Amino acid sequence: MIKAFALIFASFLSIGLPSTAYADEAELLFEKQMSKIKEQAIILSAREAELEALESRLELARAIASQQIAELLEAKRSLEELVIAVEQGAEREIEALVAAYEKMSAKDAAQIFEKMQIKIAAGFMSRMKPEHVAAILAQIDPEVANTFVIEIASRNLNELNR
Repeated sequence: MIKAFALIFASFLSIGLPSTAYADEAELLFEKQMSKIKEQAIILSAREAELEALESRLELARAIASQQIAELLEAKRSLEELVIAVEQGAEREIEALVAAYEKMSAKDAAQIFEKMQIKIAAGFMSRMKPEHVAAILAQIDPEVANTFVIEIASRNLNELNR
């Protein structure tokens, strides 16, 4: 392209007007450049359309993700409410069992606790009033009673250290 313009400029200097051969060459070169520019414009239009399509898909994906996040947050809230309800129900059941054991005779409660796993029995005893626990422990074999006391004490220490 620069060469063609140099030729046209040289022809101006030598003759004053460009020759038709140079003018034809310059026009041909100009048409080639315009053709390339049009091709690039078509390519750019196609890329722009692709980008717009990608942008639309991205917006759709964002909307879907936002909806899914909202649904997950709602599910989390529902699950938390369910866990609280289950924990409250379990807590009520445990409290009812503790009350039942406290109403039993110490001898009957001791027989039940001796058959339970130590951790479970200690869990119930740790919720009972001290005078009921003392009466039950008095009815249990001293070695087993000592194991219950150690378990209850270690539970209390663990709760203090939290």
